[in-house]
Amino acid sequence: MSENVEILFLTSFVLFYLISYLTLVILKEEVSLLKLLTTNLMSATVAIIFDDFSTINIIAKILTIFLVILTLKSTYKNFFEYASTFTVFFVITLVFVGAIYSLNVMFSNNESFLSLTVAGGAIIAFSSIRSFLKVVLRKTNEKRFHFRVEIILESGVLDCVGYYDSGNKLYDSKGNPVVIICKQIVDILGLKKCGEIAVNTIAGIKLLELIELEFKVYLSDDSHKVFSGHGAISDRLKQKNCDIILHSDML
Repeated sequence: MSENVEILFLTSFVLFYLISYLTLVILKEEVSLLKLLTTNLMSATVAIIFDDFSTINIIAKILTIFLVILTLKSTYKNFFEYASTFTVFFVITLVFVGAIYSLNVMFSNNESFLSLTVAGGAIIAFSSIRSFLKVVLRKTNEKRFHFRVEIILESGVLDCVGYYDSGNKLYDSKGNPVVIICKQIVDILGLKKCGEIAVNTIAGIKLLELIELEFKVYLSDDSHKVFSGHGAISDRLKQKNCDIILHSDML
């Protein structure tokens, strides 16, 4: 096997593997590493054997792609599921092809830079998609842990944004859960302080002032829970895009 064929085989395998991996990440599916490696090794082999664009070769490549997609999920409940998987696989493939083509054009289609453009394009495409997925997943997770909160006052209620944080383990002297509330909210409402609580931070132990608080937390199914206790005042909550950090025991 010539050196060029070996490079082409390795390149095809890596590209198939990266595209399959990203498809699995997006679909939140898992398959065994052995199954993934075997399928993509076969795909790379087909890409080498059927390397021109005759009708039979195009059919062979298409069938191989369909086989790769079939292995990305253990079962498909219906055609729509398969079509969705195919769409994700196809879109990711287009991103890879676009990145590689763009670099190839930059190097004026010089064949001596072919390996470099393919590797560079694959790295750019893979990094871009991973970064995009991280942003999307972070936003999705943030939205999932945000809840509508109503602070109950004598004069009515105040709508706020609450964030469920499993890391909030604060308890008052009676062992009741303590939420963390934005200082701006406390100042607007003119709530009176009723003590202090020690909080462990990166910079060491810090004392936060406490207020008495009663509030409702609205869940995703439109039901709600009512809580009454203490809130520790902090001026750093806006960094989390919320007004109140809920306690880990509250949901």
